[in-house]
Amino acid sequence: MTGDISLAISGIALVVTFVGLLLERRSRVRADALLRHEAVEQARARILVETHKVEVADGFHAITATVLNAGPSVAREVDLDVREETTGEAISFAVAETEVSRALMAGDQRTVTLQISSDVARSQDLFMHLIWIDGNGAHDELNVIFLKGDGAQGVPFSDWAAGLESWSTVPPA
Repeated sequence: MTGDISLAISGIALVVTFVGLLLERRSRVRADALLRHEAVEQARARILVETHKVEVADGFHAITATVLNAGPSVAREVDLDVREETTGEAISFAVAETEVSRALMAGDQRTVTLQISSDVARSQDLFMHLIWIDGNGAHDELNVIFLKGDGAQGVPFSDWAAGLESWSTVPPA
């Protein structure tokens, strides 16, 4: 009888040890995944249009944008273009483009100006398209800059669309 109790206690200890090893392995796998994720994030640049404004003069819309690297890594080959979307299609075409910087360090910003014909700006929905390369590869991001203006003035529908108000004031769709 004493041998059976010893055998049962040994069996329970073996099961507890096995469960402990499984839990420790799961914890180690999660820690490794977290380290990999942190390494990827450290190699990523976050490029964004911090501010922009639209001015209309002499038949052109001048879009002045401040581009910021808000990430911890260097961004290379940073380009900005303004695109028009084709109606009902997932295709867009550049109507103006410029190089922002060959290398944009973390926390750095550059201001660029793009000129667009007012005829195009008045008749199309336009988007800012950022393209860059960082330690994780190539990236791009598309942001609405302003909506179709009224035909006479080319004035955007609202101040937030023209960049005069912060994006947090954008009304929900």
